[in-house]
Amino acid sequence: MSLHLKQSTQVVVQVGPFLDKTDGLTEETGLAGAGTELSKAGAAFGAGPVLGTHDSDGWYPITLTTTHTNTLGTLQLKVHDAATHLPVWKEFEVLAANVYDSLYGAATDKLQVDAVEWLSGTIATPTATGVPEVDVTHWIGTAAATPTTAGIPEVDVTHIGGSAVTAAAGIPEVKVASIAAAAITATSIASDAITDAKVASDVTIASVTGAVGSVTGAVGSVTGNVGGNVTGSVGSLATQAKADVQAEAEEALQTYHLDHLIHTADPGSVVANNSFLAKLVSKSATAAFTDYDNTTDSHQALRDRGDAAWTTATGFSTHSASDVWAAGTRTLTAGTNIALAKGTGVTGFTDIDASGVRTAVGLASANLDTQLGDLPTAAENAAALLDLSNGIETSITPRQAMRLILAAAAGKLSGAATTTIAIRNVGDTKDRITATVDSSGNRSAVTTDGT
Repeated sequence: MSLHLKQSTQVVVQVGPFLDKTDGLTEETGLAGAGTELSKAGAAFGAGPVLGTHDSDGWYPITLTTTHTNTLGTLQLKVHDAATHLPVWKEFEVLAANVYDSLYGAATDKLQVDAVEWLSGTIATPTATGVPEVDVTHWIGTAAATPTTAGIPEVDVTHIGGSAVTAAAGIPEVKVASIAAAAITATSIASDAITDAKVASDVTIASVTGAVGSVTGAVGSVTGNVGGNVTGSVGSLATQAKADVQAEAEEALQTYHLDHLIHTADPGSVVANNSFLAKLVSKSATAAFTDYDNTTDSHQALRDRGDAAWTTATGFSTHSASDVWAAGTRTLTAGTNIALAKGTGVTGFTDIDASGVRTAVGLASANLDTQLGDLPTAAENAAALLDLSNGIETSITPRQAMRLILAAAAGKLSGAATTTIAIRNVGDTKDRITATVDSSGNRSAVTTDGT
């Protein structure tokens, strides 16, 4: 059997066995480099490739180059040396690349087949390259009817699955047992393909997860509940819809007697005991709205009754201010929190001399000016505060803290793109803050100098 080769493709093949000419059994293993001859497609033999290094049992590899395999058809190889070994020959069949690849190469490669005749008749050249034109003249031995529209065959379906088709003229009735998931999509249905559809009364639509663009027709009724929320807005309500909403609202107001607040007269006994409104008007343990008497408890009744009482000042003393101070003797007792200035007509206060004043305020007997002179100045008080040890944190005075804050806010900064940054004091004479940071600017170590 010939060995198939791919046209114009280099390949290594094994030839042999090479056996000794004397006994016809002993393998010849030292023939590497010996020449061979080739015949392409029955042509005269010419020089072929040399034998490679002995493989085993008298077999040798040879390399057929692209030149050796460039001719389609039979390729014969022979090695003949009457003085050394018996004749050795090998036959190959060089195939076109497409044919070889369809047999041995990639699974996607196919044999190129061009149909030129049907039953000895030449096939017409197709209108579109690669697309055969088929004219159907018979169906199962019966001549096909000439179509009403040229190029569009007329098909009369009489049975589906063995059962006769019931149909109105030109409209077959099709009952589908099941439809695969995602079989019907927006792209698979032409625009206006469905103009009307009905669902049986016992069919439940579980959910609609996509958006409903719009509903332009009337919705007959919604008998179920809307479980979720309506988060969007309602564009507008028709006149009847508004009237229906108003009627429902009025009915709810009447059910709970809220219409009696303004629109309708109070029918009595509609406010529940201990309700919020009952507690506003009744002080009874069980607050009852029936305790309310508008003739005496209304705002107007309270105003009228108060005006009359306040005009006569019933229950108040009628003494004037001059009557109070006309009394000859005025004695103040329990004088706590009574502050009076000493002056004409005020008695009972003790005069205190300078020594008494100093003693009262805790000063020594020395001259008051000397005592005041010993008080620290504003600058001394400020310095004491600024240099207060541990005034902010341990070992940090207020002055040092303010130096560090000022440097952080207004001092020069260096090393911002490195792992060590330095912030100078405002005078640029020293580093106030030195910090070790990572690539995100997070500080892992900080050294400060507030001196």
